[in-house]
Amino acid sequence: MCALATDASAVLALQSFDANKHHRFANHASFIGSGKDWSGVARASNGRWVTMISSTYFITANHAAPLVGNTVIFHEDNYAAGTTVTRTVTSRTRIGGTDLVVGRFDSAPGATIAIYGIASNTTTEAGFSSSVYSDREAFIVGKNDTGALTTQFRVGRNELDRFFDGVAVAGSETVSGSLTGIGDAITFDDDRSSLESLGDDEAYLQSGDSGAPMFVTSGDDLVLTGVNWFIAGPPDVPHQLSGTSFVPNYITQIQSVLDGGGESLTLVSVPEPSTLLLLGMSTISLLRRRR
Repeated sequence: MCALATDASAVLALQSFDANKHHRFANHASFIGSGKDWSGVARASNGRWVTMISSTYFITANHAAPLVGNTVIFHEDNYAAGTTVTRTVTSRTRIGGTDLVVGRFDSAPGATIAIYGIASNTTTEAGFSSSVYSDREAFIVGKNDTGALTTQFRVGRNELDRFFDGVAVAGSETVSGSLTGIGDAITFDDDRSSLESLGDDEAYLQSGDSGAPMFVTSGDDLVLTGVNWFIAGPPDVPHQLSGTSFVPNYITQIQSVLDGGGESLTLVSVPEPSTLLLLGMSTISLLRRRR
């Protein structure tokens, strides 16, 4: 397994990219993220990703974190020329030996910028198949290749396929401690152009996507579940896959960082899939992603 590098030319891979569907700042009605608030996800002046988790704190990847002193530009909506909010990174704290880092800004971006709840449902490798996450659809965020740096923002989808306890992945940068990150990971297979694909939206991580969020949903709300970390394939694992740090298993450690600033996480219990929805699905679609 290898942590995603920071190749400026690489973009989030999709089965079939359509700017209107997948580029946030195309600001088109067919965008797959329409109706969701993306304003709390942004990129720093060094190209690294941040996701807001409280008034002044954000989360990102240890191996691809913004630097102290970097500015971050938040966009209030999906209009590239719309209103923005700029803040400066003032601190970074690694969560144990994981690939997660919690950073802080000089002041809160304010009420027009989203703060995301974190999924409170924890899981393990042994318990994943019976968890609320198994085969659940998720939004995958990564880099686009057009527009200004802060508007290079692509969104795809995938289904959550696997879980790994305490995986070790070597990185190229570190906020503190070892270059190798060790932590729990939730992953999604690269099923592009296969029978298990979600079609055009099927996403696979590339370099440049490190530190961006992976969201599941609860109703219309985006719920933070992962932070982009690595890609892997045979012989390490049976299938080519993308890996994200599984944030819910580190809620206590993350909250301890926020305690220093007198702030708190918002926790969201991710519901089981609706029974009525399942009854309305065909047998084929029920079996499509089961392994």
